[in-house]
Amino acid sequence: MVEKYKEQTQFKFIYVRDESHFNFSRLMNLGRENANGEYLMLLNNDTQVITPDWIECHDRTCATARNWRSGLQIII
Repeated sequence: MVEKYKEQTQFKFIYVRDESHFNFSRLMNLGRENANGEYLMLLNNDTQVITPDWIECHDRTCATARNWRSGLQIII
């Protein structure tokens, strides 16, 4: 997924890699600290994309929502 989005030009994509011991909260803060765009999307490292336009749908939801928050469905 990272390689696909690093190469596109429709929006800015930043990938931050951290090799230290896993700590979810620290990693989310690291992502936030490195962000500088209009939107911030934090994903777990096991996120699987099941529809090709997922990020566009998410952006449309955020652009029209009053609180600019959106959630994604978890399918088990």
